[in-house]
Amino acid sequence: MRPSLGRIVLALMLGAALLLPSCKKKHAAIKKQPEDVAAQKEAAPGPPPGNPVLPRPGQQLQSGGAIQSVREAARRTVDLNQMKNFALAYYQYQTLNGQGPSRIEDIKDALDAKTIEAFKEGLCVAIWGLRDLSSSTIIAYVTYSDSSGTRIVATGDGQARRISQQEFDAAMKGK
Repeated sequence: MRPSLGRIVLALMLGAALLLPSCKKKHAAIKKQPEDVAAQKEAAPGPPPGNPVLPRPGQQLQSGGAIQSVREAARRTVDLNQMKNFALAYYQYQTLNGQGPSRIEDIKDALDAKTIEAFKEGLCVAIWGLRDLSSSTIIAYVTYSDSSGTRIVATGDGQARRISQQEFDAAMKGK
């Protein structure tokens, strides 16, 4: 089934209507005089820290509900991936050596630089030297909970997941 000519024209017009406003903004930015650009650079104290969409770990933003939800979901995804990679590295080290690593340097080759940095800065905390790992054993966790009260943890079976603050407190009491 071929799309009709009318639908193609409508799609092209809609696409042009969406693209033209952004082209206009780019064109206006290009016309700025060098003096204006230099004055703006001097007035601004510097670029905003970090990614404007992805907040820094633990950063509470004061923006609207939908934007904050998207940013928090992005942060949660990054944290889950970091915890998952850490859990797999920890599990592999424990399997090969009979006990968990005693410090981040033992598994640094299996982790990316941002994950190592998060542990060194104290945004993530590891429990070192564990021997008996299971899916209920928390081997690492992020130090902050999100707006819904959940915390991201890495478990001894090489997984990462979100748990409630109550589950976290109960699991940490046994340690």
